[in-house]
Amino acid sequence: MAKINTHAFKLLGEMVRPPPPPPELHDPKDDWVPDLNPTEQKAWNCDAKYLLLWGAKGSGKTWLAVNKLVRHCYENQNALAIILVRTQNMAKKGGAFDKLQTEIIPQWKAGLGIQFSDVKTDQQHYQYVWIENRFGSWSMLAVMSSPHAHQLRERVRGMEPSMVFVDELTSCQSIEYFQSVAAQLGRRPFVDGLQQYIAACNPEGPSHWVYQQFFVTPFDEETGKWDPDFQEMFFPREENKHRIQAGYFEGLKKIYKGDKIESARMEEGEWVDRPSGEALFAEIYHVVIHVRPLTEDGHP
Repeated sequence: MAKINTHAFKLLGEMVRPPPPPPELHDPKDDWVPDLNPTEQKAWNCDAKYLLLWGAKGSGKTWLAVNKLVRHCYENQNALAIILVRTQNMAKKGGAFDKLQTEIIPQWKAGLGIQFSDVKTDQQHYQYVWIENRFGSWSMLAVMSSPHAHQLRERVRGMEPSMVFVDELTSCQSIEYFQSVAAQLGRRPFVDGLQQYIAACNPEGPSHWVYQQFFVTPFDEETGKWDPDFQEMFFPREENKHRIQAGYFEGLKKIYKGDKIESARMEEGEWVDRPSGEALFAEIYHVVIHVRPLTEDGHP
């Protein structure tokens, strides 16, 4: 009988084994926090179980959410924070996990002095980092993707994350990206802090399931009361200008010129449905070509 090579099993174990304990135990009373604008400060302190951050492009939603994940990992023992996106590219190429590595980890190292491992990859090819926590051990922050709702339901079954951030939620066409994920929270052992579901998005229309879930469903018409477990916050992009390259917002104005619906969503952060007639001919209809007269700005 052929002898089994156990090296592969040893390697798989090392892939998810935390590093040795950090050499220095940090004071749990450390009060350093990232530089936050007024809206970010409000979201930073929000303890609603289900939190939606929404607004125009470039308004700082993802930056704040990933910082909340890092704080959760630092403040809790055995924390598992997940960044969930539809595709890996949405997180890695300028997205949430890329911001974690290039912007957020450096500022936490400089500000609080905590340690982070190098980026590692598990058996499912998902990337993760170990984050030093205040108890002298490690917590994990990982990124996972699921382009289809039925796949997500199976992938999260059995998982016990302690905090989840779903980025670009309105790009997810099913409520499974809320229900299946939120249902896994609250069970992770040794985590005393809030186990929170956070999502960020640019608006679509009021008919979208995200709007219904966070703006309509939490209100009880019989009692006239709002469910305090649900909170939505609008992020004004003016408060995030200091983090955006010069000319970015001006460029968006040119990109969405002639498309009032998309301009309202992406530049103003408004929840606007596209009229059904426009939706039917969306691939061939263009205001500049098919509408007369137009103003100097290209609007009817």
